[in-house]
Amino acid sequence: MESEKPITEKSIETLAPEIVNNDHVEKKVTEEEDSSSSSSSESEKLKNVVLVVLGDIGRSARMQYHALSLASNGYHVDIVGQNETALKQQVLDSPDISIADLTTFPPLSTDTNTIVFTLYAFLKIIYQIVQLIVTLCFTVDRPKYIIVQNPPSIPVLAIVKIVCAIRRTEMIIDWHNYGYSILAMRLGEDSSLVKIAKDYEKYFGQMASKNICVTDKMAKDLSKNWGIKKPIVTLHDKAPKSYKKLSTLESVEFWTELFSSEQLKRKVPDSYIHMLETVNGTKTIDQNGRSVGKPLVLTTGTSWTADEDLYLMLNSLKQYNEETKNDDRYPNLLVIITGKGPMQQEFEKTIEYLVLEKVFITTAWLSPENYPRLLGSADLGVSLHKSSSGLDLPMKIVDMFGCGLPVLSYKFNCIEELVKPGVNGEVFESSEELTKQLKVIAENYLDNGNVLRNLQIGAEEFKSVSWEENWDQLVLPMLESKQKKD
Repeated sequence: MESEKPITEKSIETLAPEIVNNDHVEKKVTEEEDSSSSSSSESEKLKNVVLVVLGDIGRSARMQYHALSLASNGYHVDIVGQNETALKQQVLDSPDISIADLTTFPPLSTDTNTIVFTLYAFLKIIYQIVQLIVTLCFTVDRPKYIIVQNPPSIPVLAIVKIVCAIRRTEMIIDWHNYGYSILAMRLGEDSSLVKIAKDYEKYFGQMASKNICVTDKMAKDLSKNWGIKKPIVTLHDKAPKSYKKLSTLESVEFWTELFSSEQLKRKVPDSYIHMLETVNGTKTIDQNGRSVGKPLVLTTGTSWTADEDLYLMLNSLKQYNEETKNDDRYPNLLVIITGKGPMQQEFEKTIEYLVLEKVFITTAWLSPENYPRLLGSADLGVSLHKSSSGLDLPMKIVDMFGCGLPVLSYKFNCIEELVKPGVNGEVFESSEELTKQLKVIAENYLDNGNVLRNLQIGAEEFKSVSWEENWDQLVLPMLESKQKKD
Protein backbone atom coordinates (compact mmCIF):
# COMPACT_ATOMS: atom_id res chain seq x y z
CA MET A 1 0.00 0.00 0.00
CA GLU A 2 1.34 3.25 -1.12
CA SER A 3 1.96 5.73 1.67
CA GLU A 4 0.20 9.13 1.49
CA LYS A 5 2.33 11.87 0.12
CA PRO A 6 2.65 14.97 2.23
CA ILE A 7 0.92 18.10 0.98
CA THR A 8 3.53 20.45 -0.29
CA GLU A 9 3.43 23.97 -1.69
CA LYS A 10 4.08 22.47 -5.13
CA SER A 11 1.09 20.08 -4.91
CA ILE A 12 -1.21 22.97 -3.96
CA GLU A 13 -0.06 24.85 -7.03
CA THR A 14 -0.82 21.76 -9.13
CA LEU A 15 -4.35 21.40 -7.71
CA ALA A 16 -5.16 25.13 -7.79
CA PRO A 17 -6.03 25.38 -11.49
CA GLU A 18 -8.46 22.48 -11.20
CA ILE A 19 -10.15 24.03 -8.14
CA VAL A 20 -10.31 27.41 -9.89
CA ASN A 21 -11.61 25.81 -13.10
CA ASN A 22 -14.36 23.94 -11.25
CA ASP A 23 -15.33 27.12 -9.48
CA HIS A 24 -15.34 28.94 -12.83
CA VAL A 25 -17.64 26.31 -14.35
CA GLU A 26 -20.10 26.64 -11.47
CA LYS A 27 -19.94 30.43 -11.67
CA LYS A 28 -20.44 30.34 -15.46
CA VAL A 29 -23.50 28.09 -15.14
CA THR A 30 -24.95 30.41 -12.50
CA GLU A 31 -24.26 33.47 -14.68
CA GLU A 32 -25.85 31.80 -17.71
CA GLU A 33 -28.97 30.96 -15.67
CA ASP A 34 -29.14 34.54 -14.36
CA SER A 35 -28.51 35.87 -17.86
CA SER A 36 -31.22 33.66 -19.34
CA SER A 37 -33.68 34.76 -16.68
CA SER A 38 -32.67 38.41 -17.09
CA SER A 39 -32.85 38.16 -20.89
CA SER A 40 -36.32 36.66 -20.71
CA SER A 41 -37.44 39.38 -18.31
CA GLU A 42 -35.82 42.08 -20.48
CA SER A 43 -37.55 40.67 -23.56
CA GLU A 44 -40.88 40.94 -21.75
CA LYS A 45 -40.20 44.56 -20.82
CA LEU A 46 -39.18 45.45 -24.35
CA LYS A 47 -42.66 44.67 -25.65
CA ASN A 48 -43.37 48.21 -24.49
CA VAL A 49 -43.67 51.07 -26.98
CA VAL A 50 -44.07 54.74 -26.11
CA LEU A 51 -45.90 57.10 -28.48
CA VAL A 52 -45.11 60.80 -28.01
CA VAL A 53 -47.63 63.42 -29.14
CA LEU A 54 -46.58 66.91 -28.10
CA GLY A 55 -50.16 68.15 -28.41
CA ASP A 56 -53.74 66.96 -27.96
CA ILE A 57 -53.84 63.17 -28.32
CA GLY A 58 -57.55 63.25 -29.19
CA ARG A 59 -56.80 65.27 -32.32
CA SER A 60 -54.13 62.86 -33.51
CA ALA A 61 -56.14 60.04 -35.03
CA ARG A 62 -53.05 58.52 -36.68
CA MET A 63 -51.20 58.10 -33.37
CA GLN A 64 -54.28 56.55 -31.78
CA TYR A 65 -54.45 54.09 -34.69
CA HIS A 66 -50.75 53.29 -34.16
CA ALA A 67 -51.56 52.52 -30.51
CA LEU A 68 -54.43 50.20 -31.41
CA SER A 69 -52.33 48.35 -34.00
CA LEU A 70 -49.45 47.93 -31.57
CA ALA A 71 -51.80 46.66 -28.86
CA SER A 72 -53.41 44.16 -31.22
CA ASN A 73 -49.93 42.77 -31.98
CA GLY A 74 -48.98 42.11 -28.36
CA TYR A 75 -47.31 45.38 -27.36
CA HIS A 76 -48.09 47.48 -24.30
CA VAL A 77 -48.40 51.13 -25.32
CA ASP A 78 -47.92 54.33 -23.33
CA ILE A 79 -49.20 57.45 -25.11
CA VAL A 80 -47.47 60.57 -23.81
CA GLY A 81 -49.38 63.74 -24.67
CA GLN A 82 -52.11 66.15 -23.67
CA ASN A 83 -55.34 64.34 -22.83
CA GLU A 84 -57.84 67.08 -23.71
CA THR A 85 -60.19 66.05 -26.52
CA ALA A 86 -62.10 62.78 -26.08
CA LEU A 87 -60.12 59.74 -27.22
CA LYS A 88 -61.46 56.95 -29.41
CA GLN A 89 -63.44 54.48 -27.34
CA GLN A 90 -61.28 51.55 -28.49
CA VAL A 91 -58.22 53.32 -27.05
CA LEU A 92 -59.96 53.89 -23.73
CA ASP A 93 -61.19 50.28 -23.59
CA SER A 94 -57.84 48.65 -24.39
CA PRO A 95 -56.08 47.15 -21.33
CA ASP A 96 -52.77 47.44 -23.20
CA ILE A 97 -52.89 51.21 -23.75
CA SER A 98 -52.08 53.74 -21.01
CA ILE A 99 -52.13 57.54 -21.14
CA ALA A 100 -49.36 59.65 -19.58
CA ASP A 101 -50.94 63.10 -19.51
CA LEU A 102 -48.87 66.21 -20.17
CA THR A 103 -50.14 69.50 -18.74
CA THR A 104 -50.96 72.13 -21.37
CA PHE A 105 -48.91 75.34 -21.41
CA PRO A 106 -51.22 78.41 -21.34
CA PRO A 107 -52.20 79.44 -24.92
CA LEU A 108 -51.13 82.66 -26.61
CA SER A 109 -53.35 85.13 -28.45
CA THR A 110 -53.08 84.79 -32.23
CA ASP A 111 -52.53 88.54 -32.81
CA THR A 112 -49.29 88.98 -30.84
CA ASN A 113 -46.14 90.51 -32.35
CA THR A 114 -42.95 88.61 -33.19
CA ILE A 115 -41.04 89.61 -30.00
CA VAL A 116 -43.83 88.45 -27.69
CA PHE A 117 -44.27 85.27 -29.74
CA THR A 118 -40.52 84.50 -29.51
CA LEU A 119 -40.47 84.99 -25.71
CA TYR A 120 -43.60 82.89 -25.33
CA ALA A 121 -42.12 80.12 -27.50
CA PHE A 122 -38.91 80.08 -25.40
CA LEU A 123 -40.80 79.71 -22.11
CA LYS A 124 -43.07 77.06 -23.59
CA ILE A 125 -40.07 75.03 -24.80
CA ILE A 126 -38.43 75.09 -21.34
CA TYR A 127 -41.70 73.95 -19.77
CA GLN A 128 -42.08 71.12 -22.30
CA ILE A 129 -38.47 69.97 -21.88
CA VAL A 130 -38.87 69.46 -18.13
CA GLN A 131 -42.21 67.66 -18.51
CA LEU A 132 -40.97 65.35 -21.26
CA ILE A 133 -37.77 64.35 -19.46
CA VAL A 134 -39.59 63.54 -16.21
CA THR A 135 -42.35 61.60 -17.98
CA LEU A 136 -40.14 59.63 -20.39
CA CYS A 137 -37.46 58.81 -17.79
CA PHE A 138 -39.55 58.13 -14.68
CA THR A 139 -43.25 57.67 -15.49
CA VAL A 140 -43.29 55.08 -18.29
CA ASP A 141 -41.59 51.67 -18.40
CA ARG A 142 -38.47 51.27 -20.49
CA PRO A 143 -39.70 50.77 -24.07
CA LYS A 144 -38.29 48.95 -27.07
CA TYR A 145 -39.16 51.97 -29.22
CA ILE A 146 -40.22 55.55 -28.74
CA ILE A 147 -42.34 56.62 -31.72
CA VAL A 148 -42.57 60.41 -31.90
CA GLN A 149 -45.00 62.41 -34.00
CA ASN A 150 -43.38 65.16 -36.07
CA PRO A 151 -44.34 68.02 -36.11
CA PRO A 152 -43.92 69.56 -33.64
CA SER A 153 -40.15 69.13 -33.78
CA ILE A 154 -38.95 71.53 -31.05
CA PRO A 155 -38.06 70.45 -28.40
CA VAL A 156 -39.42 66.94 -28.69
CA LEU A 157 -36.97 65.38 -31.20
CA ALA A 158 -33.91 66.34 -29.12
CA ILE A 159 -35.49 65.25 -25.84
CA VAL A 160 -36.61 61.89 -27.20
CA LYS A 161 -33.15 61.23 -28.65
CA ILE A 162 -31.49 62.03 -25.30
CA VAL A 163 -33.95 59.78 -23.45
CA CYS A 164 -33.32 56.97 -25.96
CA ALA A 165 -29.59 57.20 -25.22
CA ILE A 166 -30.20 57.14 -21.45
CA ARG A 167 -32.71 54.26 -21.54
CA ARG A 168 -30.98 52.30 -24.32
CA THR A 169 -33.93 52.30 -26.70
CA GLU A 170 -34.61 53.38 -30.29
CA MET A 171 -36.28 56.49 -31.70
CA ILE A 172 -38.73 56.20 -34.59
CA ILE A 173 -40.08 59.38 -36.18
CA ASP A 174 -43.55 59.37 -37.74
CA TRP A 175 -43.25 62.25 -40.21
CA HIS A 176 -46.68 63.87 -40.66
CA ASN A 177 -45.17 67.06 -42.07
CA TYR A 178 -42.15 69.33 -41.53
CA GLY A 179 -42.25 71.48 -38.41
CA TYR A 180 -40.16 74.30 -39.88
CA SER A 181 -42.60 74.69 -42.81
CA ILE A 182 -45.49 75.35 -40.41
CA LEU A 183 -43.39 77.93 -38.54
CA ALA A 184 -42.58 79.56 -41.90
CA MET A 185 -46.30 80.19 -42.49
CA ARG A 186 -46.23 82.52 -39.48
CA LEU A 187 -42.73 84.03 -39.61
CA GLY A 188 -41.87 83.79 -43.32
CA GLU A 189 -39.35 81.63 -45.20
CA ASP A 190 -36.49 84.11 -44.65
CA SER A 191 -36.81 84.23 -40.85
CA SER A 192 -33.62 83.23 -39.00
CA LEU A 193 -35.78 81.26 -36.54
CA VAL A 194 -37.23 79.24 -39.42
CA LYS A 195 -33.73 78.47 -40.74
CA ILE A 196 -32.57 77.37 -37.28
CA ALA A 197 -35.70 75.23 -36.91
CA LYS A 198 -35.03 73.53 -40.25
CA ASP A 199 -31.39 72.76 -39.36
CA TYR A 200 -32.47 71.41 -35.97
CA GLU A 201 -35.19 69.21 -37.51
CA LYS A 202 -32.81 67.89 -40.16
CA TYR A 203 -30.04 67.15 -37.63
CA PHE A 204 -32.21 65.17 -35.21
CA GLY A 205 -34.21 63.63 -38.05
CA GLN A 206 -31.04 61.87 -39.17
CA MET A 207 -30.67 60.32 -35.71
CA ALA A 208 -33.84 58.20 -35.84
CA SER A 209 -33.21 54.47 -36.19
CA LYS A 210 -36.34 54.06 -38.33
CA ASN A 211 -38.79 56.39 -40.05
CA ILE A 212 -42.46 56.35 -41.03
CA CYS A 213 -43.99 59.00 -43.31
CA VAL A 214 -47.35 59.78 -44.92
CA THR A 215 -46.52 60.11 -48.64
CA ASP A 216 -44.13 58.63 -51.20
CA LYS A 217 -42.93 62.12 -52.11
CA MET A 218 -42.02 62.82 -48.50
CA ALA A 219 -40.07 59.53 -48.31
CA LYS A 220 -38.07 60.56 -51.40
CA ASP A 221 -37.48 64.04 -50.01
CA LEU A 222 -36.25 62.69 -46.66
CA SER A 223 -33.85 60.37 -48.44
CA LYS A 224 -32.61 62.78 -51.11
CA ASN A 225 -32.65 66.21 -49.44
CA TRP A 226 -32.49 65.42 -45.71
CA GLY A 227 -29.73 62.84 -45.89
CA ILE A 228 -31.68 60.19 -44.00
CA LYS A 229 -30.12 56.77 -44.61
CA LYS A 230 -32.06 54.69 -42.07
CA PRO A 231 -35.17 52.73 -43.15
CA ILE A 232 -38.17 54.79 -44.31
CA VAL A 233 -41.64 53.26 -44.66
CA THR A 234 -44.47 55.14 -46.38
CA LEU A 235 -47.64 54.40 -44.43
CA HIS A 236 -50.49 56.12 -46.25
CA ASP A 237 -53.32 56.91 -43.89
CA LYS A 238 -56.25 54.52 -44.14
CA ALA A 239 -59.57 54.52 -42.33
CA PRO A 240 -60.16 51.75 -39.77
CA LYS A 241 -62.50 48.86 -40.58
CA SER A 242 -65.26 50.37 -38.42
CA TYR A 243 -65.70 53.32 -40.82
CA LYS A 244 -68.48 52.72 -43.38
CA LYS A 245 -71.29 54.22 -45.45
CA LEU A 246 -74.47 54.10 -43.36
CA SER A 247 -77.70 52.58 -44.61
CA THR A 248 -80.76 54.80 -45.09
CA LEU A 249 -82.24 53.67 -41.76
CA GLU A 250 -78.92 54.22 -39.93
CA SER A 251 -78.63 57.70 -41.45
CA VAL A 252 -82.18 58.63 -40.43
CA GLU A 253 -81.41 57.49 -36.89
CA PHE A 254 -78.21 59.59 -36.86
CA TRP A 255 -79.90 62.75 -38.20
CA THR A 256 -82.71 62.40 -35.67
CA GLU A 257 -80.18 62.17 -32.82
CA LEU A 258 -78.04 65.02 -34.15
CA PHE A 259 -80.86 67.51 -34.73
CA SER A 260 -82.29 66.89 -31.25
CA SER A 261 -78.88 67.35 -29.57
CA GLU A 262 -76.83 70.47 -28.83
CA GLN A 263 -73.87 69.45 -31.01
CA LEU A 264 -74.78 71.91 -33.80
CA LYS A 265 -74.04 75.60 -33.29
CA ARG A 266 -77.03 76.83 -35.37
CA LYS A 267 -80.53 75.36 -35.59
CA VAL A 268 -81.08 73.72 -38.96
CA PRO A 269 -84.29 74.79 -40.81
CA ASP A 270 -87.26 72.46 -40.33
CA SER A 271 -87.55 71.73 -44.05
CA TYR A 272 -84.00 70.31 -44.08
CA ILE A 273 -84.63 68.32 -40.90
CA HIS A 274 -87.86 66.82 -42.17
CA MET A 275 -86.30 65.53 -45.38
CA LEU A 276 -83.30 63.97 -43.66
CA GLU A 277 -85.39 62.34 -40.94
CA THR A 278 -87.76 60.77 -43.49
CA VAL A 279 -86.80 57.43 -45.04
CA ASN A 280 -88.68 57.84 -48.34
CA GLY A 281 -89.11 61.60 -48.45
CA THR A 282 -88.38 63.40 -51.71
CA LYS A 283 -90.21 66.75 -51.47
CA THR A 284 -91.46 69.09 -48.77
CA ILE A 285 -92.49 72.75 -48.39
CA ASP A 286 -90.09 75.28 -46.87
CA GLN A 287 -90.97 78.29 -44.69
CA ASN A 288 -91.45 80.42 -47.82
CA GLY A 289 -93.98 77.99 -49.31
CA ARG A 290 -91.56 76.66 -51.93
CA SER A 291 -91.36 72.99 -52.86
CA VAL A 292 -87.91 71.67 -51.88
CA GLY A 293 -86.26 68.27 -52.11
CA LYS A 294 -83.80 66.44 -49.92
CA PRO A 295 -80.72 68.64 -49.26
CA LEU A 296 -77.28 67.56 -50.39
CA VAL A 297 -75.20 67.29 -47.20
CA LEU A 298 -71.69 68.66 -47.53
CA THR A 299 -69.18 68.38 -44.67
CA THR A 300 -65.65 69.50 -43.93
CA GLY A 301 -63.39 69.11 -40.91
CA THR A 302 -60.97 71.83 -39.86
CA SER A 303 -58.56 72.78 -37.10
CA TRP A 304 -59.45 76.45 -37.79
CA THR A 305 -55.89 77.55 -38.58
CA ALA A 306 -54.32 79.61 -41.37
CA ASP A 307 -53.54 76.58 -43.55
CA GLU A 308 -57.27 76.06 -44.26
CA ASP A 309 -59.15 78.83 -46.05
CA LEU A 310 -62.78 78.52 -44.90
CA TYR A 311 -63.60 81.80 -46.62
CA LEU A 312 -62.73 80.29 -50.01
CA MET A 313 -65.49 77.73 -49.40
CA LEU A 314 -67.85 80.40 -48.05
CA ASN A 315 -67.43 82.50 -51.22
CA SER A 316 -68.07 79.41 -53.31
CA LEU A 317 -71.26 78.62 -51.39
CA LYS A 318 -72.52 82.19 -51.88
CA GLN A 319 -71.80 81.90 -55.59
CA TYR A 320 -73.61 78.53 -55.76
CA ASN A 321 -76.60 80.11 -54.04
CA GLU A 322 -76.67 83.05 -56.42
CA GLU A 323 -76.43 80.88 -59.54
CA THR A 324 -78.95 78.20 -58.53
CA LYS A 325 -81.55 79.89 -56.32
CA ASN A 326 -84.12 79.96 -59.12
CA ASP A 327 -83.23 76.58 -60.64
CA ASP A 328 -85.04 73.51 -59.26
CA ARG A 329 -82.50 71.11 -60.79
CA TYR A 330 -80.11 72.00 -57.98
CA PRO A 331 -80.74 70.93 -54.37
CA ASN A 332 -80.34 72.92 -51.20
CA LEU A 333 -76.98 72.45 -49.50
CA LEU A 334 -76.65 71.68 -45.79
CA VAL A 335 -73.03 72.42 -44.83
CA ILE A 336 -71.70 71.03 -41.54
CA ILE A 337 -68.21 72.18 -40.48
CA THR A 338 -66.62 70.12 -37.69
CA GLY A 339 -63.60 70.81 -35.48
CA LYS A 340 -62.23 73.29 -32.96
CA GLY A 341 -59.56 75.94 -33.27
CA PRO A 342 -58.41 79.57 -32.87
CA MET A 343 -60.23 81.09 -35.88
CA GLN A 344 -63.58 79.39 -35.22
CA GLN A 345 -65.38 82.20 -33.38
CA GLU A 346 -64.52 84.75 -36.05
CA PHE A 347 -66.02 82.53 -38.76
CA GLU A 348 -69.11 81.74 -36.69
CA LYS A 349 -69.80 85.47 -36.32
CA THR A 350 -69.57 85.81 -40.11
CA ILE A 351 -72.24 83.18 -40.78
CA GLU A 352 -74.46 83.88 -37.75
CA TYR A 353 -76.87 86.16 -39.61
CA LEU A 354 -76.08 84.96 -43.13
CA VAL A 355 -79.27 84.16 -45.04
CA LEU A 356 -78.96 82.20 -48.28
CA GLU A 357 -81.96 80.74 -50.12
CA LYS A 358 -80.33 77.42 -51.02
CA VAL A 359 -77.50 77.02 -48.53
CA PHE A 360 -77.44 76.61 -44.76
CA ILE A 361 -74.12 76.52 -42.87
CA THR A 362 -73.50 75.40 -39.29
CA THR A 363 -70.52 74.36 -37.19
CA ALA A 364 -70.42 71.32 -34.93
CA TRP A 365 -68.26 69.47 -32.44
CA LEU A 366 -68.92 65.73 -32.53
CA SER A 367 -67.79 62.87 -30.33
CA PRO A 368 -65.26 60.38 -31.81
CA GLU A 369 -68.15 57.93 -32.23
CA ASN A 370 -70.49 60.38 -34.00
CA TYR A 371 -67.90 61.84 -36.39
CA PRO A 372 -67.77 58.73 -38.64
CA ARG A 373 -71.58 58.55 -38.49
CA LEU A 374 -71.72 62.06 -39.95
CA LEU A 375 -69.30 61.07 -42.71
CA GLY A 376 -71.27 57.89 -43.36
CA SER A 377 -74.51 59.89 -43.70
CA ALA A 378 -73.25 62.89 -45.72
CA ASP A 379 -73.13 63.09 -49.52
CA LEU A 380 -69.94 65.02 -50.23
CA GLY A 381 -66.77 66.05 -48.40
CA VAL A 382 -64.58 69.12 -48.82
CA SER A 383 -60.93 69.48 -47.79
CA LEU A 384 -59.43 72.99 -47.59
CA HIS A 385 -56.03 71.83 -46.30
CA LYS A 386 -53.11 73.73 -47.82
CA SER A 387 -49.95 71.75 -47.14
CA SER A 388 -47.16 73.93 -45.70
CA SER A 389 -44.55 71.54 -47.12
CA GLY A 390 -46.49 70.20 -50.11
CA LEU A 391 -45.59 66.70 -48.91
CA ASP A 392 -48.27 65.73 -46.39
CA LEU A 393 -51.87 64.56 -46.80
CA PRO A 394 -54.88 65.43 -44.63
CA MET A 395 -56.30 62.62 -42.49
CA LYS A 396 -59.81 64.02 -42.95
CA ILE A 397 -59.87 62.88 -46.59
CA VAL A 398 -58.91 59.35 -45.54
CA ASP A 399 -61.74 59.32 -43.01
CA MET A 400 -64.17 60.52 -45.68
CA PHE A 401 -63.09 57.86 -48.16
CA GLY A 402 -63.40 55.29 -45.39
CA CYS A 403 -67.10 56.16 -45.20
CA GLY A 404 -67.57 56.12 -48.99
CA LEU A 405 -67.65 59.91 -49.15
CA PRO A 406 -66.15 61.52 -52.31
CA VAL A 407 -64.03 64.63 -51.69
CA LEU A 408 -63.46 67.99 -53.33
CA SER A 409 -59.94 68.98 -52.24
CA TYR A 410 -57.77 72.05 -52.49
CA LYS A 411 -54.93 71.24 -54.90
CA PHE A 412 -51.32 71.01 -53.74
CA ASN A 413 -48.16 69.11 -54.63
CA CYS A 414 -48.98 65.50 -53.69
CA ILE A 415 -52.76 65.52 -53.21
CA GLU A 416 -53.24 63.22 -56.21
CA GLU A 417 -51.58 60.40 -54.24
CA LEU A 418 -54.96 60.38 -52.51
CA VAL A 419 -57.64 62.22 -54.52
CA LYS A 420 -58.01 60.95 -58.10
CA PRO A 421 -59.93 63.58 -60.14
CA GLY A 422 -63.03 62.10 -61.73
CA VAL A 423 -62.62 58.85 -59.77
CA ASN A 424 -63.14 59.57 -56.05
CA GLY A 425 -63.35 63.37 -56.09
CA GLU A 426 -62.03 66.54 -57.70
CA VAL A 427 -59.36 69.17 -56.95
CA PHE A 428 -59.67 72.96 -57.08
CA GLU A 429 -57.56 76.08 -56.58
CA SER A 430 -60.20 78.83 -56.42
CA SER A 431 -63.75 79.45 -55.20
CA GLU A 432 -64.89 79.63 -58.83
CA GLU A 433 -63.53 76.15 -59.55
CA LEU A 434 -65.16 74.77 -56.42
CA THR A 435 -68.52 76.30 -57.41
CA LYS A 436 -68.36 74.68 -60.85
CA GLN A 437 -67.59 71.30 -59.31
CA LEU A 438 -70.44 71.65 -56.82
CA LYS A 439 -72.87 72.46 -59.62
CA VAL A 440 -71.78 69.52 -61.78
CA ILE A 441 -72.19 67.11 -58.86
CA ALA A 442 -75.39 68.66 -57.50
CA GLU A 443 -77.22 68.87 -60.84
CA ASN A 444 -79.90 66.17 -61.02
CA TYR A 445 -78.90 64.99 -57.52
CA LEU A 446 -82.60 64.63 -56.68
CA ASP A 447 -82.92 62.22 -59.63
CA ASN A 448 -79.98 60.09 -58.41
CA GLY A 449 -77.39 61.91 -60.52
CA ASN A 450 -74.74 59.65 -62.01
CA VAL A 451 -71.80 62.00 -61.32
CA LEU A 452 -72.12 61.78 -57.53
CA ARG A 453 -72.90 58.06 -57.59
CA ASN A 454 -69.79 57.27 -59.66
CA LEU A 455 -67.58 59.30 -57.33
CA GLN A 456 -69.06 57.46 -54.35
CA ILE A 457 -68.12 54.13 -55.96
CA GLY A 458 -64.55 55.41 -56.40
CA ALA A 459 -64.40 56.47 -52.75
CA GLU A 460 -65.64 53.05 -51.62
CA GLU A 461 -62.81 51.35 -53.56
CA PHE A 462 -60.27 53.23 -51.41
CA LYS A 463 -61.36 50.99 -48.52
CA SER A 464 -60.08 47.83 -50.22
CA VAL A 465 -57.14 47.97 -47.77
CA SER A 466 -57.89 49.04 -44.19
CA TRP A 467 -55.56 50.80 -41.73
CA GLU A 468 -55.13 47.53 -39.80
CA GLU A 469 -54.07 45.54 -42.88
CA ASN A 470 -51.83 48.33 -44.16
CA TRP A 471 -50.08 48.70 -40.79
CA ASP A 472 -49.53 44.96 -40.37
CA GLN A 473 -48.01 44.73 -43.85
CA LEU A 474 -45.69 47.75 -43.61
CA VAL A 475 -44.94 48.83 -40.03
CA LEU A 476 -45.00 45.56 -38.07
CA PRO A 477 -42.17 43.93 -40.10
CA MET A 478 -40.07 47.08 -39.62
CA LEU A 479 -40.57 46.99 -35.84
CA GLU A 480 -39.69 43.33 -35.56
CA SER A 481 -36.64 43.42 -37.85
CA LYS A 482 -33.17 43.72 -36.34
CA GLN A 483 -31.40 47.01 -36.91
CA LYS A 484 -28.24 46.62 -38.97
CA LYS A 485 -25.21 48.31 -37.51
CA ASP A 486 -23.52 50.92 -39.66
